[in-house]
Amino acid sequence: MVLRRTLASATRGRRAMSSAVGFVGLGRMGSAMAKNFADTNVPIVAYDLDPSNGEKLKAAVGDNANIVDSPEAVASEVDTVVTMLPNDKVRCYPGPYFHHNPII
Repeated sequence: MVLRRTLASATRGRRAMSSAVGFVGLGRMGSAMAKNFADTNVPIVAYDLDPSNGEKLKAAVGDNANIVDSPEAVASEVDTVVTMLPNDKVRCYPGPYFHHNPII
């Protein structure tokens, strides 16, 4: 009973936690990691600059992947985001979902 009250008060006014995992970057490593999650029935929300990478992931895992059009869209739908970006010069700013701080 105490746990329920604590959880209810902790989430009051906020969206429910998501069981999906977000991926920003679907190159060789990012797509392989996303596919591994999807293969264990973890829903994926993913984005990549190259739309064909999202299409390949969707073809591989079907309905377990939701390909979105921005890093902001990924961050708005999940509580955990994995970034697999090509170099340290790339930054991903998902806006208010991370208090205006970059994901990385």
